[in-house]
Amino acid sequence: MQIPAVILGAAVLQGGRPSPTLRRRTLTAVLLAKEGLTNKLILSGGIGRFEPAEAEVMLDIANREGIANADLILDTYSSSTIETARNCALIIHELGFNEAWIVTDSYHMCRSLLAFRAFGIIGKAVPASNALCPSTTVNMIKARTREMLACIWGAAPLLLLLLRHEALIHIIRHLNRRRITKQ
Repeated sequence: MQIPAVILGAAVLQGGRPSPTLRRRTLTAVLLAKEGLTNKLILSGGIGRFEPAEAEVMLDIANREGIANADLILDTYSSSTIETARNCALIIHELGFNEAWIVTDSYHMCRSLLAFRAFGIIGKAVPASNALCPSTTVNMIKARTREMLACIWGAAPLLLLLLRHEALIHIIRHLNRRRITKQ
C-alpha cells in the first residue's frame, strides 16, 4: 500500500537555489515515488533567509524529475520541525492515513519521528541519501551541531506533546472498552 511521503525543508540559498540538503531530501523522496512506494509527496517548508519558500523550490526539483503537480502537496507555512509535523499531520489525516514516509537527513530523523508521533502520525524513516547530493564535511558538522542544540532546546515541549497525545489515545481506548462492556 502506498502512503504519503513528507519531505522536511532545508535552506534555500541566495537566488532561490536549493541547498545540498534540500536537494538531497527532495531527490530521495522522488525515488520513493518512482519506486511506487508513494503517490503523494508533501513538500514542507516556508520562507527562510532567502525566497522563495522551501516547498516551492522542492516543487521545481520534483517537476524537473518528472513528478506531476497532481502528486504534490505544498506546505509553505512551516518554519520548524514541530510546525511541519503539525501541518503535515493534518494533511496526512485528510488523505485518510495515520502513517507516512518521513524524508530528512539521518541526524534529523529522531526528532522528526517524535514530532510526527506527537501529532498522531506513525513515521517511517527514509534518511536522505548523501550520494544523491553530497554536502561538505564542514556543512555536515554544522548541521549535526545545530541538530544537537535543537534536540536540547526542543526536547521538553516535544516530549510534552508526545505524552499528551499518548494519554489521549489511552483515555479514548479506555472509554471505548467501557462502552463495549456496557452494551
